[in-house]
Amino acid sequence: MTSDHGERGSSPDSESREVQDRLILPLLVPLGAFLFAALIIYGLSRIYLDLNHRALGDVTMATPLALGVSMVILVLAWFFASARSIAAWQVGLAGAVAIALLTGGAIAAAVIDEPAPGEDHVTTTPPPDGTPAPTDGTPAPTDGTPGPTDGDAITIEMDDNVFIFDGEEEPTVPVPAGQAVQIGAVNVGRATHNIHVAGPDGEFGIATCKVGGEEPCTDPDLIPGGETGTLAVRFDAAGEFIFRCDVHPTQMTGTFEAQ
Repeated sequence: MTSDHGERGSSPDSESREVQDRLILPLLVPLGAFLFAALIIYGLSRIYLDLNHRALGDVTMATPLALGVSMVILVLAWFFASARSIAAWQVGLAGAVAIALLTGGAIAAAVIDEPAPGEDHVTTTPPPDGTPAPTDGTPAPTDGTPGPTDGDAITIEMDDNVFIFDGEEEPTVPVPAGQAVQIGAVNVGRATHNIHVAGPDGEFGIATCKVGGEEPCTDPDLIPGGETGTLAVRFDAAGEFIFRCDVHPTQMTGTFEAQ
């Protein structure tokens, strides 16, 4: 009888552990899955945004990435929920997966904005009013003075993620000094872009320009992919004046050369 009772019974320690597993694991596993998901989503948010502008057919590249991350989270949650005990190495493995994903996302985010090698850029898109852009990249005279005073004779294209003028990336765009110039801004890419001209000191005083602000900005101040806008500038003196895209300030830059 004693032997049978010993085989059927269990020690108080094992019973305590079993009770803790039943009470604690149902709370810890969903909490851990939530924290893990939040960590991954936060770390990969930048690459999600960038991949959303890149598509394979009708499917954006962000969709399969999001599905893959979700599947990893579900598999890990199922594993930890169904395991009778969790070893330290298993927790470490899950942490290593998270770190690897975050590291990969950070590296991809640093290079994803670079235009793909050999990517074709459209350089013949007409400005918003339909006026053909000059093919030689020089301002078209309208009233006997050098350069345009109205219309959109100068057109800057915004691709993902580079400015293009007369086939030149990171261009130097000639404009007449002392005259108001209306410039066409054509977004031939998928991402949102704009043109923000630095102040007279060559510095950008604000992070994101606004229409009617102190520093020249496109109208509208953010131009979605496939849309067009205009930029009104006037440089009273000859010189070079830098401009950028506020959405991609390090990748998309250019210079106006007033002359």
